[in-house]
Amino acid sequence: MVEPSQPPAIDASSRCPAAPNKIKEARKIRAASMAGIKVGIVGFGGMGQGHARNLSAIEGMTLVGVADPKIEAREAAKECGAVTFASHRQMMDRAKPEAVIVSSPSNTHGRVVRDCCTRGIHVFCEKPLTTKFSEAIKVRDAVKASKIVFSIGLVLRQSDVYRRAKELVERGEIGEVAMADCRYCGYMLGRYEYVFSRILGRGLINEHTIHMIDVMEYILGPVLSVYAQTDASDEHTEYNAALLMRHRGGAFTTVSGSGVSRLPVCARITGLKAELLIEGNQRLVYKDASGERQLLAADLGYRRELEDFRDAIVKGVPPHTGIDAAFSCARLIEAIYRSAESGRVVKPRTLSD
Repeated sequence: MVEPSQPPAIDASSRCPAAPNKIKEARKIRAASMAGIKVGIVGFGGMGQGHARNLSAIEGMTLVGVADPKIEAREAAKECGAVTFASHRQMMDRAKPEAVIVSSPSNTHGRVVRDCCTRGIHVFCEKPLTTKFSEAIKVRDAVKASKIVFSIGLVLRQSDVYRRAKELVERGEIGEVAMADCRYCGYMLGRYEYVFSRILGRGLINEHTIHMIDVMEYILGPVLSVYAQTDASDEHTEYNAALLMRHRGGAFTTVSGSGVSRLPVCARITGLKAELLIEGNQRLVYKDASGERQLLAADLGYRRELEDFRDAIVKGVPPHTGIDAAFSCARLIEAIYRSAESGRVVKPRTLSD
């Protein structure tokens, strides 16, 4: 236990954790890197292109095809040397990928994932799982029945600052947690219209605020109840949202989400002994009565989440963010929307499957 006058030391190893010397696992990855897991990408917008860049730097994964109905997206993929297709089914049938990265619009995720399940193709799916809770149930059931490796892009769970924060909380180094106060903002109006589309993405909470909502449940434990208010109307989905979540351990989390604010992302986790401050998703600070100290600065875990997906396929181990995490997050998001619509507290785990 670290005393308030002795904050946790900077942990250099948490930036790039050194794996144990497991010879068999290393051999498996080397063997996979020689052949390469054949990977297809569905959807080649900003996220798809980012995943393609990360794939090019990861051993054991080879891009064999890109599917996107938009001509300009396929042209961009060709510039990266990829074979392109107008539909994901065409790519699956012709390029024969062993794994697929789903980075198409959110309202297509469920259909693409289920098509992968029927073909036995492993899936890394960008968040959110779906835009409808009823479809999330079907996707979960299809993934579990198919036995494929499934991972979802809840990237903050793969990011060093949040992983380190979780370690400190679980070790009791800030004392009993009383509350967390979070802000997740970004000016997206007129720039990322899918975020505000009821059809393409459902709304800001499902497309953007979901990251902070999920990672707070990851750090502080299961959410028992939620209360939410938004400024959604008949004319538009929510531009702003205010959420209150109660965790199993008794702590509260407040989340302010905005798609029209330029304020920086931040999260403050308050314990009875000290506080943790996360700034911009990339800087972790420990603060107590004696002052504050930066513990860690690190990039987001976009590359790590694909490496984790690869390792789950090669080693046969569960991914860090599998279908259970994806479905739990989808259920929590559904509870938040139901609360905002009804004006009542909703318990996520009572929602019917």
